[in-house]
Amino acid sequence: TSEYAITFQFAVSGSPEALEQVLQNLERSIRLIDIRTLRIETQGSGQLMTINARAFYEPARTLELTDKVV
Repeated sequence: TSEYAITFQFAVSGSPEALEQVLQNLERSIRLIDIRTLRIETQGSGQLMTINARAFYEPARTLELTDKVV
């Protein structure tokens, strides 16, 4: 649920290959990352990619171990 979502935004500039590598790194993340918006603009000889996204997490859980005689 969105109750356990963290939203974030970042921008990266570089060549088209560098921007593609950033997206591939996001795909390999162990967390589910939901890209909400992605914008690519040309800046001089390079490109600027701006991403708004959110990631999800589960709150910490407590586990108790006990001994039981059977």
